[in-house]
Amino acid sequence: SRISYTSLSSNSLIGQILSSISNLQNMWHLNLSRNKLSNPLPVIQGRGLPHLLSIDLTYNNLSLGSVLDWIKDKELSGVHLANCKLKENLPKFIRPDSLSS
Repeated sequence: SRISYTSLSSNSLIGQILSSISNLQNMWHLNLSRNKLSNPLPVIQGRGLPHLLSIDLTYNNLSLGSVLDWIKDKELSGVHLANCKLKENLPKFIRPDSLSS
């Protein structure tokens, strides 16, 4: 739980992201791009990933449909969801002025 930055980009990861990722209480930046991750994404409850500043889920096998509540409800400075098959307009983020992407 002491990890604050991780990039697992382009590691040929297959399957679903486990909900235990929410146990990473010090995570600031999470890059899971360019793998073969699939739905469903875990639901992160309450205090899960409290320090997260950016997330990158681009170019996986995800069909999100819409941005998940646990992503849009955080004060993120970077949200990268290219090729995640969003079907709805982007939601209002908590601090849209802080987003860089």
